[in-house]
Amino acid sequence: MTTQKEITERNNIHDPITINKDDIERRDILERRHLAGRILKRLAEEDCPSVLGIYGGWGTGKTSLVNLLVNHNNSLREKSTLHIVEVDAWKYESGEGLLIPIVVKLKKLVGNLDAKLSWKSITRRVFAAAALTVTDELLKKTFLDRKKLLDNIEEVTEKDKKQSHEAVLQEWVTEAEEIEETDDAFREIVGMAAKKQGKDKIVLCIDNLDRCSPDNVVRLLESVKLFFNESENCVWLFAMDSDVIASYISRKYDGTGIDGYSYLDKIIPEQYHLSLSPTTDEKIIASLLRYASGGDSQHQINISKIPQIPKILVPRRLIKSAKKFADYYKNGHASQGVPPETVIALSMLYHSWPDFYQRLSSASKEHIKGILENFFLRDPKKPIEARAKNVNIPLDEKFLQDRELVYFLQTVFAGYNSNSSERYVIDIVNGLSGLRKGGLP
Repeated sequence: MTTQKEITERNNIHDPITINKDDIERRDILERRHLAGRILKRLAEEDCPSVLGIYGGWGTGKTSLVNLLVNHNNSLREKSTLHIVEVDAWKYESGEGLLIPIVVKLKKLVGNLDAKLSWKSITRRVFAAAALTVTDELLKKTFLDRKKLLDNIEEVTEKDKKQSHEAVLQEWVTEAEEIEETDDAFREIVGMAAKKQGKDKIVLCIDNLDRCSPDNVVRLLESVKLFFNESENCVWLFAMDSDVIASYISRKYDGTGIDGYSYLDKIIPEQYHLSLSPTTDEKIIASLLRYASGGDSQHQINISKIPQIPKILVPRRLIKSAKKFADYYKNGHASQGVPPETVIALSMLYHSWPDFYQRLSSASKEHIKGILENFFLRDPKKPIEARAKNVNIPLDEKFLQDRELVYFLQTVFAGYNSNSSERYVIDIVNGLSGLRKGGLP
């Protein structure tokens, strides 16, 4: 029989931390279990809002943090007042709506308890939201104008029914009553689910929302805000990239003056951001790099040589970069004399700016020099765009205008602008050659 520990030990270094205690103790280098404990405490408090967010970009460890939350909650056993329900939204992206798997999980918690009217109200609302999403996608595929179609339907409907203002008002009353029914039904269902689990609250934790389509995401958030959040027995916890989700909202309401970030703050009033600070987290970052590179004492990564910018300080990028750094030396790909800081800089360059890395990567010294001249021409008083006009290998403006990329290159290859630039170019060529043997382009 395969044990959980054996499964954990087979997990590769890039996998999220599991809920297994041994895995947490071995791999929680960033010590996120402490943040998990604080979030869990907040979820249990009476004045906790009905919606919370865990915010972080790609590779910052949102799924690991969710697993740490679950582990911490499980360790409390009967002392915990929370039952956490995890939903990986990405798994259900191809379905008819992201609310459906959530309702299914609630149904499993409630079991056969009698709540027919409540389930009827909820399923009707969920079906309506899912149907509208499907309709939107269908219209996009057939190049029809949704607004015109709805206008035509409304016009035909008005003519057929010959509605009076009393009939219209009655429809509005019915719609308002259905909204109230949905609110009441949701409160009843989550209340029953919490009671059956012997807990005070159900925590609906939705992960990977930023990997889903914009229509599905916005529809879910709007449905939660309008119909499914008025319950003292339920808290929604969204783990997502807020920048991505805000862009989805802004796109939907383009031209209306609605800002995606402000709209998101209205829906999710409290957030916990996952980030690394170069000053306060220096030791943690160094530990993560040592862990990812296997702790080879002969070839250490000097953290002081790493540019302290947000795009670099992403845990998953750091792990991937350190792994390629270690492979460079372990598999006999190392070229003599290439400084370790050049190798890790090139690995980080690939994992943060892969398109630029491929533009730079070459076995030709002339090519490398021609690319770097865009960033290191001798007159520092002139802006980069002006200095780059006379170089022999021009670059796309997007690279020259990327301030983080410019800062990164001018920091890690600072000596290029000196009399020893030829040595720097040779080191870069040899470093690229070794990394290419390890699988980089």
